[in-house]
Amino acid sequence: MQKLTVISHFYNEEYLLPFWLKHHTRLFDHGILIDYDSTDKSVEIIKQYAPNWEIVKSRNQYFHRELIDPEVVEIERRVDGWKTALNITEFIFHPDLRAYLSNLDPSVNGVWLPPITMIDEDIEQVPLSTELPLLLQKAYGVIGKNELRPTNRLIHRKRHGEYKGEGRHASYMDKTFLAGDIFYCWFGWCPWNKDFLKRKLQIQDKMTDEYKSGYGLEKSQPHIITKVELLNKFKNIKEKYMSNLHEDYIYSFLFNEIGKSYSDKEYRFPTGLICGEEQYNLTKLSSLLKSLSYEYFLIFKPPKRKEVYPSVHSIDNDTVKGEEFLYYVLKFTANWVKNAVGRVGIRMAVTKDDKIIVDSSHLPPNEFGGPHA
Repeated sequence: MQKLTVISHFYNEEYLLPFWLKHHTRLFDHGILIDYDSTDKSVEIIKQYAPNWEIVKSRNQYFHRELIDPEVVEIERRVDGWKTALNITEFIFHPDLRAYLSNLDPSVNGVWLPPITMIDEDIEQVPLSTELPLLLQKAYGVIGKNELRPTNRLIHRKRHGEYKGEGRHASYMDKTFLAGDIFYCWFGWCPWNKDFLKRKLQIQDKMTDEYKSGYGLEKSQPHIITKVELLNKFKNIKEKYMSNLHEDYIYSFLFNEIGKSYSDKEYRFPTGLICGEEQYNLTKLSSLLKSLSYEYFLIFKPPKRKEVYPSVHSIDNDTVKGEEFLYYVLKFTANWVKNAVGRVGIRMAVTKDDKIIVDSSHLPPNEFGGPHA
């Protein structure tokens, strides 16, 4: 298995670092953390929780988006194996990253991770425990790209990320795919307490006046904000976006698996997930299936818009409707996988209103190409 490395930059992150380090030292073999002259206990915390990880002093005194990426790329160039660059507010949401990546086809260069934006629901602010994973203490927000978090994150094994634009949210890299079974949680609006507000407001102090008022104004604007403005913005975001993430079956499944991985050192994640409307496109499903070689747990969530139904080829949506249609999708896809990809052990399920309504493990095996299907 290739080495796994995470890269991040930090400035006065003593509040989030214990959570972030405890989580990612389990998933990664090594870390390289870029210090922007922190004045708090960030460095001491890193040495405590990740004594073998590297701390590199940034060559940049101030925060300039166009200067951060070249520094990250320079570090990526000297690292072999799988690597990703995260912010301290970003947590990989998967129980066993090593198992996931080790089962990828050798031709795959990278995997795009979609976001989960975390939004705090706790008005009473029950104190958080650093002895428990932050991911398992907070579970409200929104899944997928939106105006709050319109970007994915890349984990790759090329020399560097071949990033396009600023922020490392796009790349020219080929042979990548968008995952449906691994995410990154962005704690942009959670935990909502005085310590978190302090760290959210401090970044503007690491920008020059020239950058904030001149050529960097548009890029730095989200960070230039008063406490009152920030509180009002959070209130609006909460009203518009916040939901219980456990209402999504895939989130709930992964959440429970992450809990198992924390309680059992011998834990091994046994399944993969593919979900969402996009997977009705069998061409894309083919590329995803070919990129992985372990047993699948496929969840096809019914499309909300009827017009996407015909993208499942050979199905007449005028004569096959509702649960019967979904059952046909399940059966059709299982047969297609058997013929197009080979004998792959697959368990498949269809959800409706976030509840499983068809599950291949409860149906005759011969209809799904084998006893494991």
